[in-house]
Amino acid sequence: MTSVKLFVAVAVLGFGISGYGQNAKDTTLLLNHRIKIGASFSPDYCYRNLTNENGSVFNQGDIISRNSSETHKLGYSAGLGFSFLATSHIEFELDFLYSNKGYIHNYSGTQPINPNNTSLDQATLNYYYLDVPLKINFIFGKGEIKFI
Repeated sequence: MTSVKLFVAVAVLGFGISGYGQNAKDTTLLLNHRIKIGASFSPDYCYRNLTNENGSVFNQGDIISRNSSETHKLGYSAGLGFSFLATSHIEFELDFLYSNKGYIHNYSGTQPINPNNTSLDQATLNYYYLDVPLKINFIFGKGEIKFI
């Protein structure tokens, strides 16, 4: 709770708070007119679809079986972003994003783990990533309406 009070005090004492909708930014702290810090959150719809790139007939049965038994998983990305307005038309942005992705595999029939269980079971495969994208934003427009 103390960090929340400190954040509010810093924001009120000199930094403007601004929100903008580009890149799913929820909040943006304006340190001055050139440097911004923001937080972001994004829900992700994750799935995979296997393809036979080399044309081998040996893998085709496995590919068809997995594609029919795997379904989507809801994941997310969340993190912090920093941007620097170099000129009135060019902005550099660096984000640190933690992502949860993956898919759900549905098993049916007997399983090697428990041959007595013939019900449908699921396994959720989670993959965790740290993404660090560096972006260059080109800004067009005048007045209150700008395009990034």
